[in-house]
Amino acid sequence: MNIYVEADPLADYSRAWSLPITIIDAPGTELAAEIRDVEDDQGDALYIKHNPSSDDPALVTYHYYRDTDLGVGETWVEIFPTVTVFGDPADPDSFHLHFDNLGGWNAYDYSIKTQVAVPAIPGHFEWSERIAVDGAPMAPVDNIPPATITDLDIEWDGADVVLTWPEVTLGNEGTPEINAPRDMTYEVYRSTAPYEEAGAVYAVATDPTFTDDGVAGDMQNYYYYVRPVDHDNDGEIMDNADWQGKVDQLFDAGWTLAANPLDCGFATSADYRTYAGGLNALTQYVAATGWGLSDPPFAFALAPYTHNFGASSPDDEMVTLVGGIPGATDVWYNLATGPNSSWNTVTLPLQKTDVTTAHELLLDIDGDVDINTVTHLTGGSWEQLLIVGGTAYFNFAVHPGWCYMVWAEEEGVWPDYGLLRDGDDAQIELGDEVIANPCAIYGRSEGDILVSARLEGTAKIVDARQDRDVFMVQVADFGESWKAGQIVTITITDNTGMTRDISVELTGQPAIDLGRVVASGSDITVLPEEYRLLSNRPNPFNATTEISFDIPEEAEVTLGIYDVEGKLIQTLTNGTMGAGNHSFIWDGKDISGNTVTSGIYLYKLQAGDFSDTRRMMLVK
Repeated sequence: MNIYVEADPLADYSRAWSLPITIIDAPGTELAAEIRDVEDDQGDALYIKHNPSSDDPALVTYHYYRDTDLGVGETWVEIFPTVTVFGDPADPDSFHLHFDNLGGWNAYDYSIKTQVAVPAIPGHFEWSERIAVDGAPMAPVDNIPPATITDLDIEWDGADVVLTWPEVTLGNEGTPEINAPRDMTYEVYRSTAPYEEAGAVYAVATDPTFTDDGVAGDMQNYYYYVRPVDHDNDGEIMDNADWQGKVDQLFDAGWTLAANPLDCGFATSADYRTYAGGLNALTQYVAATGWGLSDPPFAFALAPYTHNFGASSPDDEMVTLVGGIPGATDVWYNLATGPNSSWNTVTLPLQKTDVTTAHELLLDIDGDVDINTVTHLTGGSWEQLLIVGGTAYFNFAVHPGWCYMVWAEEEGVWPDYGLLRDGDDAQIELGDEVIANPCAIYGRSEGDILVSARLEGTAKIVDARQDRDVFMVQVADFGESWKAGQIVTITITDNTGMTRDISVELTGQPAIDLGRVVASGSDITVLPEEYRLLSNRPNPFNATTEISFDIPEEAEVTLGIYDVEGKLIQTLTNGTMGAGNHSFIWDGKDISGNTVTSGIYLYKLQAGDFSDTRRMMLVK
């Protein structure tokens, strides 16, 4: 419009001059604004949405502010530079302002002011009042989780286990984290089962490394994984195939069975010895064959998860193995039988955390394959499980990742099956194969006795082990090689000092039942559990030989000597005999008292329904 100004408003003058003046309303009064988070970003930006000013768009400038005092006072700082300003296609009458969050996570207040230029007065602007932004204070939100860790490294350092991993600097979509060193933390998890997630966070690290102090050598298996956490998101848990494990191996002075249950990077036995640092030698064991190559001098392949071996150590030593864990579906061991041996070495799988004793291991293995016993070589001596009447004796602790020996009667695979046996069916079943060490002689005691043993041809005395009313002698404790047919002399001493010697012939069975030993104070009686005819001693013989046999109950007994054609030569006993171990001497004479000629003779025991015949040789 035009406004006319007169010199004298009362005078009736004509218009002297006129000046057009633009009238401007208070700017910005109709603005409404709200702040929102930018979706699908790493927290880089926020945006403010508002409607446009009603003023001429060509004259209007918008100014955006954040209050940096965080609500304590008001220190409004203009947001500059803006990232972009654009219209919303779904709402063309509005503006979206994207702006940088300054790399921080503070919740600021925000405001807008409009600036309107006055065309008639060059350089003059009208400003609106400060307009509050709805939704403030607001902090930016990181909407993208950090990338999953796939490369976890584990090391053994003295008493500690050290984990390291690459710093996570990207989100799982490949976009950079805003400030990874500042914003990223790492949750460390520690499980006692290789395929089960831990129930809670074990530790939180601010750097890509973590030291688990003092756990090396604590005899507990641990499995580690790490999850990155940024400002607003938990990352994904590592794939189980990327977890890392820790297993302790205890080597006693002497020989110990050991295993390679993790992927520790050992290609050969020499690598293991270098890593362990204190072992003298490793010896390979081949299923159903026996001990093989020895390193040094011959290094042998040492694949992870399944290979095990014997190790010689000069002193007690703890070795902490660290490395990758096997897949949960791996097939572990083929149990084999052979013509000379059916002993197999097996590593108790890492996932068998519920198997804590040799008896539980025996039950877990049994199924299609008949397993008689479980043994463990430690410090040059054998631990051996014994099952009598369904009760476990000389039971010992087992550890996942450690190596044990089992006697397999039939070939099969373990642990792809698991049929448990119990009660009377869980007794040791004696085989007739010639086997390698170890072998055990056991019996039950009634009364206070001490038991020791001596292997034929050696001077070493071995004390029996005692568990409740059962005693057991480990033949392997003699430290000498042995074979079926050798004699072990068992010496039983009661609390009065009375002694009795019992001769036991080694049959090659994993366990030989001596029977029940009764110490009454006036006598020591052996009551066998089964009928058994033993080898004569000596054999071959000149002049005399001793023939022994066991009967578990009173029976009609006949012990006769025959020639190779079956003709009766001599009867050593014929009548009723009580339960026990009995011995008779044959002096090489026939029924008429004549000395027989040199040659092969047979001796036959008939006791009740039991019958057995053996050969002997007389030489002159």
